[in-house]
Amino acid sequence: MLGSYALGAVNAGYYTVRLLANEDVREIGSGSTGATNAGRVLGKAAFAGVFAFDCAKGAAAVKLAKAAGLDGAALGAVAVAVVVGHIWPAQLGFRGGKGAATAAGVLTVYHLAAARVIVFIFFPTFLTLRRFGGRGLVTASLVPALVILRNGVGMREAVVLLLAGITLSRNRENIGRYARRRKAEARMASS
Repeated sequence: MLGSYALGAVNAGYYTVRLLANEDVREIGSGSTGATNAGRVLGKAAFAGVFAFDCAKGAAAVKLAKAAGLDGAALGAVAVAVVVGHIWPAQLGFRGGKGAATAAGVLTVYHLAAARVIVFIFFPTFLTLRRFGGRGLVTASLVPALVILRNGVGMREAVVLLLAGITLSRNRENIGRYARRRKAEARMASS
């Protein structure tokens, strides 16, 4: 678990922005060290690189734990620890990313059915929602329910639910902002 947390705490967005722009990404935009905020500073290529790295570290943590023979609750703990490390990295004052990319990477190895549900939900919402964060929030909200409907409730599904809860909790400011924006748009449309 400590190794998984430490891997998660390697925040590519923070270090990339620090290296290339000599700025602290936590003081810019949303204050997150994730791909979306790094992309605000450095552009689309940085977004793609940070997103890929964050996904890869989530997948790597679970893959390494499986290779070490972990399963059941221990494997679930590793899956959660890498996401927690990304969101609350000790070396960055517990101010990291929002966890979506790392959680998606975890699920590609930990629960392939959940990863497939993510693809099934995320890409269609790409056509209807303008913002990357909005698509991620819709996906994180729906994935646990769809996975539980499909597979029932077991240890792996509980971990999927926990990861979604952690990710949504970290995104509560975004959720409030989206809700306020939708209300304002509805008022303008009715005027």
